[in-house]
Amino acid sequence: MLIVPFLLQLAPLPTILMAVAAVILLGYIADALFKYARIPDVLLLMLIGILIVQVFHVFPDNYVSILRGLIPILGSIALVIIIYDGTKGISLASGKLKSKKGLILSILDAILPPLVLAPLMYYLLGWPLIYGAILGAISASTGMVVVISILNRLNIPHDTYETMLVEATFNSVTSILVFTVLLSISANQLTSFTVTVNYLVDYVSVSLFIGAIAGIAWLFLMSVLRVAGDYLVTIAVAILLYGTASFFNGAGIVAVFVFSIIIANYQLIGKYFKLKIQINEKEARAVERNFTFLIKTFFFVFLGMVVVISMQYLIYGILIAAILIALRYPEIKAVIGPKDRYANLSFAMFPRDTTTAVLAGLVYAIGGIFFNDIFYISFIVIVVTNILTGLLVAKMRVPVKLGQ
Repeated sequence: MLIVPFLLQLAPLPTILMAVAAVILLGYIADALFKYARIPDVLLLMLIGILIVQVFHVFPDNYVSILRGLIPILGSIALVIIIYDGTKGISLASGKLKSKKGLILSILDAILPPLVLAPLMYYLLGWPLIYGAILGAISASTGMVVVISILNRLNIPHDTYETMLVEATFNSVTSILVFTVLLSISANQLTSFTVTVNYLVDYVSVSLFIGAIAGIAWLFLMSVLRVAGDYLVTIAVAILLYGTASFFNGAGIVAVFVFSIIIANYQLIGKYFKLKIQINEKEARAVERNFTFLIKTFFFVFLGMVVVISMQYLIYGILIAAILIALRYPEIKAVIGPKDRYANLSFAMFPRDTTTAVLAGLVYAIGGIFFNDIFYISFIVIVVTNILTGLLVAKMRVPVKLGQ
């Protein structure tokens, strides 16, 4: 699809550029307000979107159509970046992660909500089980961006920080993988267990093979071409890999997942193949922060622009948020332990943000009554969980780092 002609059909180029610039500037304003007012910036960004379109009517409806048309493209790019950045903690050298507790929590976060919401939405609204499971996968991931922003301001032990950081990072990855599988099952209308298993084996095996070959090949190129170690170039390759795997009827996200693990372990694998690879980690982190900012800003302002707030969605959104929080309580007690001094803080780290917004945006772009409902309910879940996290953290009075 040719993006520029598509956009120009909806609005003049100067108007499009002004809209994009305005959203970015509003994102910086929200970030600044977060630092001073301690209000989660995702809430401010969504509020800005609501005010722009639904209150002041600054942008006409065709501006929202522009954003809606870009969601599948930008959403896929966002997923690639989330997966790539989220696999950095996986070390093949020791076969261990920085925090086993964080990994266990991330897996439980991704599995329990689909299992619980599938039958719940079936009995409440008569949804097919697969759509309730998809809602569970979308709303399962705790907010990596919000959690990290909160943790970086708190004076807490390193092991507690590491556990919560690993959970927030990896449950984005696991939730995306579960979502990808469920969406594929839904799209292909698979009902037989045997047919589903055979399909998933073929679906995943192609991606594993393509991801592994691409990862090893890119390491060899990184040893020859210095530019290959650049963050942006590697992200571009990951996006190309995502499209290639999807073209061959594979799971693009799984291919990117394998590719990212190989790149994350470039020193170990490079040593095995006797490759000399250099990556500017400091520069990569700076570019990564900018990417995260752009993704967060665009998707949350977009959510506010297109969301429909009704009493029905509000009730179901609050109910789903309450269930997600209730599921988290036994998780924390079992994995962290009731005697841990910071168990309550770990429990409070349940805000939903970028991953939930991106996945909800993708199903909204697909359209259909169930996917539209999922999108609007997810919006309420994001709002409710962020508000409650902010209130709980403030009530706990956890010591703040000097200068914060």
